[in-house]
Amino acid sequence: MIGLIFDFDGPIFDGRRALQEAINGFWKNNYPTNEVPSIKNISLMRTSKLLKVICSEENSDVSFTEEEISDFSNYLSQKESEISVGRDIRSILSTLHRNVNVKMAIYSNRQVDDLKRIAIMLGIESYFDQIYGRDSFKPKPSVQAITEFAKTYSIPNNQITFFGDSDIDCQTAINAKISYYHLGFTNEPCSYAWHNSKYIIKSEKEFIHILKSISKYPVELNTTQDVPSMLQNSIYDKTIVFYTGSGISIDSGFGDWSEAYSDIYDKLDQLHLFKTYDIPNSLQLIFEDGELNRNAFNCFKKEFSKDAKPNKYHHSILKASQGNIWTTNYDQLFETAIHESNLRKTVIYSDKDLKKNISRNDLVIKVNGDFEHADYDFMNSYELILTQEQFDLFEQNRAEIWRAFEDDYRKKTIIFVGTSLNDPALKRILSIAKRRMPVTSKNHYILLKRSRDLIESQFQQFQISSLKKYSIETLLFEEYSDIVDFIQRLAILNRRPIIGFSGSIDDKTDGKDYYLESFFTKDETEAICSNIAVDLVNQDYRVTSGCGSSVGKPAVQAAFQIKESYARYYFRKDGGHGYLGNAPAVVVNDVSYKSMRKAFINELSVLLVFGGRVKEDGSSGLEEEISMATLNNIPVIMFPQFGGWLKANMAKANEILKINYSNIIYKEVSTINDNIMRMNKDQLLDYINNKLITDVEIIIKFLMGISVIDKSDPIYNIW
Repeated sequence: MIGLIFDFDGPIFDGRRALQEAINGFWKNNYPTNEVPSIKNISLMRTSKLLKVICSEENSDVSFTEEEISDFSNYLSQKESEISVGRDIRSILSTLHRNVNVKMAIYSNRQVDDLKRIAIMLGIESYFDQIYGRDSFKPKPSVQAITEFAKTYSIPNNQITFFGDSDIDCQTAINAKISYYHLGFTNEPCSYAWHNSKYIIKSEKEFIHILKSISKYPVELNTTQDVPSMLQNSIYDKTIVFYTGSGISIDSGFGDWSEAYSDIYDKLDQLHLFKTYDIPNSLQLIFEDGELNRNAFNCFKKEFSKDAKPNKYHHSILKASQGNIWTTNYDQLFETAIHESNLRKTVIYSDKDLKKNISRNDLVIKVNGDFEHADYDFMNSYELILTQEQFDLFEQNRAEIWRAFEDDYRKKTIIFVGTSLNDPALKRILSIAKRRMPVTSKNHYILLKRSRDLIESQFQQFQISSLKKYSIETLLFEEYSDIVDFIQRLAILNRRPIIGFSGSIDDKTDGKDYYLESFFTKDETEAICSNIAVDLVNQDYRVTSGCGSSVGKPAVQAAFQIKESYARYYFRKDGGHGYLGNAPAVVVNDVSYKSMRKAFINELSVLLVFGGRVKEDGSSGLEEEISMATLNNIPVIMFPQFGGWLKANMAKANEILKINYSNIIYKEVSTINDNIMRMNKDQLLDYINNKLITDVEIIIKFLMGISVIDKSDPIYNIW
């Protein structure tokens, strides 16, 4: 939803023309010997005040009686009735009114009755959702009307634009923290607005064009769950690679390329170059200067070598990528993330590095090198790409890296993230790609935050259309956080996380009986576990278990019925005699439960715990499985409402979580478990049916974005 607020006189109605014509007629009738005053340099205001200002401006000794003021008001009303709204303006207002995603208001310092009178006369009153005058709230520059408008339609301030033509309009918008577009063609006298507006609209034609572009709102936004079918196919084909720009490092304390570079230019006392030339050309000048170049190199190296922690982008991309990760960033964040999560990824800085790893396709390739692996003589060695000349000769002097990128561009699906459409490195690469590779068998995708500014949004749409010629589709998101969520969803589709079912109900329990204080009968428990498994498989999660009675057994079997490759059991040697299903099973070559549980637990992303048979000594294998999972930082979601050992030992189970988990994981898991523990039977059923899978996804996405060893990585899991 977006909001459009219009000043009335100027943007909608030519009140200045009506006023000047009223003055002309009034003066001819009442002061035929006096020169008719002009209001060219006078701002519009209330009638009585305006007449006084006119006389003051003209140094006239004319004064007005109440009767004359009333007479002038009649002249003005007559002239206002003769003014019409242009056909184009009327048409676009009508179109905008029909758009359910757009709300419109008039905000004027006229009185509301006066505004409605003229709007009805013009036939446009019904187009506006609200009409605010000086008697609705405090007059402009008060923001009360704007605040009420935003509250009424639940529109955030950054989604509201004010179209005005005066200094007071501009000040009102700034006070309200909304965008202000100034109509410079109405000839309203002002100065402040010319210097403080978001954008100056210079003609009525341009104004109509902007409104027409708004009428197409909303642009189609992607959701974190909405993965295009062609992209899903690429995931299933294992052909996803990433190209990352500086935007992914902002949350780690690095500015985007523009911000980071401007600080360095400032330290070099060369900020004027940054503001005058594009970055590669200005750096060419700096590094060709014998006095500046060494200092510049050291400044860049210090900036990009600073101690910083990788963020959700780095961890999630590493887990979502099915091949190479291409990055133009000079920082060390991918290296740190790889080390923290113990991933088998090799970082490539040069052609020489790539030749040593030519057979691999799971590399992190630093397209432009970095400062850690370059020396002061980088201009000649091409260990680092920074200046315009180096960009121009990139494909020649880093030929192996470029060849590898060509291969990925032709054969893989590249997801561009954290890069601006104005990024010079991206522009350069796409330009070469278009020239060298006019045809590709794959679609690529760029993930962008939707521009909220009207002009920038229109420009963004032009850029999106242009990208299609490079076989790049654009996925727009409302917030940057939505982009991270989307990448984590891709990581889930790539990893196909495994959800384990742990627990059981004594086989001697009758189907209609409740096991050890359970809220549910044995039959109900089996049905619930089966339904959870089906919901998980439908969201691309795999399901596994040690074949516990009434818990794991029905869950795996139900998952197998939906998708055979998404379900399997774990048995110990000589175990599983009661298994009559047809889902596949892994038999661990050991008769002990411990070996089987270790194999079962180690591959999980999340463990769901129900019931638990209690042995004669009061112990349960459930306790061992909870301990194994927590020691591996695997989230454990517990349901004590199903009775058994868990019901009787919930405090002990919680203590295991608290002792074994790192603080950051314990906080996330305990929030879910504390919520579940407070639920009654009906609340729990509602939660399982409507919220459990969401919580499972939330916690897996959380794990995708931090430095934990991912057990769904192929190094650990060959399923």
